[in-house]
Amino acid sequence: MLDHSSGMSDTTYPEAALSQPDSLRQTVADLRPAWFAAAPGQRHSCHNPNYWVAARLVEVVSGLPFAEYLAQQVFAPLRMTSTVTVDSWQDPVPGLIDGHNRFLGLTWPRAEPDRFAAGSAGIVTTAYDLANWLALHTCGTASAVLSKMGPHELHGPSAPDGHYAFGWDNPDPYGGPRQITHPGSFFTSTATMVLLPNSGYGIALMSNSRMPLEADVEAIMEDLIALNQGKPGTGRPTPARLHR
Repeated sequence: MLDHSSGMSDTTYPEAALSQPDSLRQTVADLRPAWFAAAPGQRHSCHNPNYWVAARLVEVVSGLPFAEYLAQQVFAPLRMTSTVTVDSWQDPVPGLIDGHNRFLGLTWPRAEPDRFAAGSAGIVTTAYDLANWLALHTCGTASAVLSKMGPHELHGPSAPDGHYAFGWDNPDPYGGPRQITHPGSFFTSTATMVLLPNSGYGIALMSNSRMPLEADVEAIMEDLIALNQGKPGTGRPTPARLHR
């Protein structure tokens, strides 16, 4: 499930185009008529329902709602005190700033569509809390959340494509430093995390905007990685922002 080689795929179960579930229990029930696109373990195909099934397994085994389990077993030990889990992007979160879309230099606020997010994308956090999350993956020691070998198991490629691990990717560095990455975006927000094993650093960027045809977050991340390696940045300018 976590390396997306289960055999499930958007081609056989286009979850984004279907009516949205209201619980992890319902997500699994809704999957009953779905067909496999490939035999399990044969092909890597990113598919949000993989995360839904994994999250539902956590609920069944622990006997706790997924959000409660994360709060007790992950967020609390890591001192991620401002991090919460939501089932839908319509769930209210105190203090959460508006998301935006940006196109051709124009930026405007926009509400997120009513999409189910638990297990796959429903984490709302802060820069401080995300730094604690990155420390879990870079310190190289055992913690209350992971054993000493835990990060190795999470980051090592296990999918048939030879790059993808448990939610983390190992892209070709093309002559640069080795990177372990996890990018993500929704309709009005963007985030990306990069671990740099050779230096022991982790870098996270979060933006309350989504740029369909631009890649500001990626450009900034490239410069930060270059600075971490003691090199000048790319010097690539970012587009001017004109707010409506």
